[in-house]
Amino acid sequence: MPEISLLQPTVLNGFVRRKPFPQNMLGLSIMGARTGYPFPTWAYDIVQGNQLMSKPNVPNQEAHIRPQRGVGQVAGSFIYMRDKKVFTPTAIHWLRTPGDIARSAAEAKVAEEVSDLDDGIERFVEWATWQMFITGTLVVNRPDAPRVNINYQIPSDHFFTPSPLWTDLANSNILANMNAWRLKILTDSNMTVRRVFLNSTTMYATVFANQKIQNLLSNEMRDAFLKTGIIQGLAGVDWVMYDNTYTDDWTVPGTPSTQLFIPNNKILLLAEDRSAYGIMEGPTADDEAPANNTGKYTKTWKEKDPSTRVVLEEYPFVPILPKPDNVGVATVG
Repeated sequence: MPEISLLQPTVLNGFVRRKPFPQNMLGLSIMGARTGYPFPTWAYDIVQGNQLMSKPNVPNQEAHIRPQRGVGQVAGSFIYMRDKKVFTPTAIHWLRTPGDIARSAAEAKVAEEVSDLDDGIERFVEWATWQMFITGTLVVNRPDAPRVNINYQIPSDHFFTPSPLWTDLANSNILANMNAWRLKILTDSNMTVRRVFLNSTTMYATVFANQKIQNLLSNEMRDAFLKTGIIQGLAGVDWVMYDNTYTDDWTVPGTPSTQLFIPNNKILLLAEDRSAYGIMEGPTADDEAPANNTGKYTKTWKEKDPSTRVVLEEYPFVPILPKPDNVGVATVG
């Protein structure tokens, strides 16, 4: 059997930790860097926007006391991901074949299989991220998985519904609605919404189909949209289309179905601020993991009957939203 460096524990874990997430996962890009947390349960403070202006004082008098911003706490147990993969017969063939060519092919197959294993876990992290933003909750309620039920405390008046709906192309007022929603988020969070996120069906059926919007688009805006799928600067924000999907067997138990990360007729307004959201990584529970390991842990072993190679990856994590005032969600149809 050729010597495969990727099967060594240190190299394998380094590969998984340094592997970039799939580039088509916008939610992971928004969330940014991840933070390790050494305890088996997590907690963070909710921070409310504060536009309270200070007032003058005089020398040698007690300073005015400014109230603290923390107004609550969210806590729970980490979501623990554990997936494993049995190598394909092709990979096993190269792992058993001696020679430099076999070694190179085996390295490539191992990397391919490990990447696919990690991509599946990252896809769940992406789903959890959009659930947090779009619904304000993260709920998993299945007989074959631990229950998850997190309320991220997005204010109820940050879930918007225009009247008339944007599907009423003749009477809806997209600019007025968007301006009111942005002002609401600015007032509550003291942060400005620069981008909004929606899928292409919603973009074409409600925004681009609206004649009032068409009349406002410059040639430069149209050209940029054709190149990037983004309407830049409309109503003070960039409109970003995101059509990535995932396959699950949750919607119809036992029957895989394809779902959009951003559902139809939903628009996410986000005042982007890396302190407003993130991903917290918990400690690894595996007995073979290094002491105080947080985040992903991967190991591999050989099964004797039948003879094959197995790779397992674990990942304790939770998406967090310390500043829920930065989020708004509109249902426009």
